[in-house]
Parts: sequence; structure tokens; C-alpha cells
Amino acid sequence: MARTNSFYRLSILYSLALCFLGGSGAIWFIGEARSASPQVVPMEGKALIVFVRAFSSDATSVDFRRSPVFRLKASESEAELVGILSVKTKIAYDVDAGKHLFMVVGENLDFMTADVLPNRTYFVVVTARVGKRTALYSLKAVDKQEQDSKAFTDLLALSKWIEKTAADDSWSLANMPSIKSRRPESYRLWTQKLESERPTLVPNDGVGGATRPPERAESGGASVKRTTPSVTPDAPQSAKPVPQPSRIAVQLEGVSVLLANAEKSVIANPKDAVAWRTLGDAHASAGDWNKAARAYEEGLRLVPSDSQTLASLALTYCKRYDRSQLDNAIDETRKTNPGLSEQIVRKCILP
Repeated sequence: MARTNSFYRLSILYSLALCFLGGSGAIWFIGEARSASPQVVPMEGKALIVFVRAFSSDATSVDFRRSPVFRLKASESEAELVGILSVKTKIAYDVDAGKHLFMVVGENLDFMTADVLPNRTYFVVVTARVGKRTALYSLKAVDKQEQDSKAFTDLLALSKWIEKTAADDSWSLANMPSIKSRRPESYRLWTQKLESERPTLVPNDGVGGATRPPERAESGGASVKRTTPSVTPDAPQSAKPVPQPSRIAVQLEGVSVLLANAEKSVIANPKDAVAWRTLGDAHASAGDWNKAARAYEEGLRLVPSDSQTLASLALTYCKRYDRSQLDNAIDETRKTNPGLSEQIVRKCILP
């Protein structure tokens, strides 16, 4: 009984968290970028900038959102998409040596200058925090001292390589008019900040090392893509004490434990609607929206009027960009909990 109550509390907490995911939501529905090579090095004569997305400081709902990063070209009339990053992902981007301006887009627009040297690798962390409607993003240049910190090395190790996809480019093209209209005022306000508050990569932030041969003539920059990865050898392991797991590692382990326990509970109590909802929440926390939907649907087969499961299912359809199923789930939720259904309508706006 204690175990069932524990799962029930976890289910309620996670479902409530999902209900407060905010904002326009368009960025939710872009397909996850493909995994790229395990390690990357600069193209010969170029600089390489690695952008990595961090967890928010308090593991809030903004961790479910993806952050688009752009390079502003010299004319400042065009922006080139670097990539769109989820939590625990990183992307490598080749640029010419010299000065560049980058931008990240959320409820706000934030900027970062970069002055980079050839054949060096630089690191930038994309951070997120809760805004009024959706996520606020910032770019943080990582200096050499921070590159050696445990927090950063943990983040880099736990993040997977991705590449920009065609879906990412389509999203960028569709949203560029809105981004362009917001950029002048956002950039003006950014330039009025104290110099210490404006992030910048400086030449000495780069790490030297191996390079790869030029693949083709590039104008400015390009996300690193390969069919045959260029891999640098792993550094030899020194005899150091095993470090304690970071907060990020603990969070990832917690999701796995929640999923394993939820599966055991469903096997033990296949007629328990709360157990199925908990399983759906566990799959949702892992980002597996299809399995989450199937678990919620099974719970609703047992208790069709459970408004909390209906709301969670609706938000899962929202994540899957399934408009017809979303509308049906909202209608069913409205029958038992009109207030909750209106929250879903406000928090999940689809075209």
C-alpha cells in the first residue's frame, strides 16, 4: 500500500508539472536531431564552437523546451541556424577565425560575441530559466578555468552530439520573420548592458589540438556533419578517486528508477489506473511520448473520467503534434474538469 501511495504522489506531482508547461509551444514539436559523431575537432584553418544545453538551475518545465541558436552574418540582415538544442545535447559548429555574433531565441533574444582563433575549440553553455510565457535563454562563454570544472565536464560527458536537421531548418525559415522583427530592439537593449554582463568568447578561451582536413569551401560557418567521424583518442585514465555523481547524473538515474518501478507496479496491478498513469508519467519524463500515450490510454480504459490522466494524455498529444487527438482529449477533459481543460488550451497552442 505504501508503494502504491508513493507512485500516486509521484504521478500527481509529475502531471501537475506537465500542466504548467507554458508558451507558444511551436519549438516543442520539432523532431529530435540525429546523433552526430562522438567527438569532433576543428576543420583545418577553422575554429570550432561547441554549444551545449544545460539543465535549468532548479529542473523546471523549461527543461522540456528546445533552444534555437543562430549566427548573425556580417550584414546583420540574415541569421544562420546553428542548431536547436534540447537538454543534454551538444552541437559543433565550424566558423572562420575572427569575430562573430551569436543569438539564442526564446521568450527573449540573447546575444554573445566571439573572437576566435583557427584550429581551436571553444565552448558555450546555453542556459534556461522560466519566463512569463515560456523559456528565457542565455549564452554563457566557458573560459579555460571553467572548462576544467567538474560541473562542466559532467555536463559535457552527459550530453550527446546532435546535428541540425531539415526539420530544424524548416522551423527556422517559418519563424524568421518574427525573429527578425524582434531582433533590433533586443540587440539594442543587449548593447546597453554593462560589458561584464555581455557574454563573449575571447581568443584565449580556445583549446588547441588535432584538426581535420577541409571538407569544402565554407562561407562563415557550418554545423559539423560527417558520415565517417573524425575521432580524437580518449585521454588516458589517471588513477583518481571515483567522483561522486553530479546533480544531472542523479536526475537521469531518478528517471530510470521511476520508469523501472512504474513498470513493476503495472505488472503487479494491471487493473490499477493510477499505476498506468504513473507509468505514462515515467515515459513522459523520459521523453517517450508514444509509450506515455499508450499508458495513459490504458489507464483511461479502466477509469474513463479521470481528468488528471486525460490532461496528461492531452499534453502528450501536444508533444506529438497530434491536433485531432489533442482536441478530443481536451473535449473529454472539459466534461469533468473545465478549468483544467482551459489550462491545457492556454499552454498548448497548435496551428
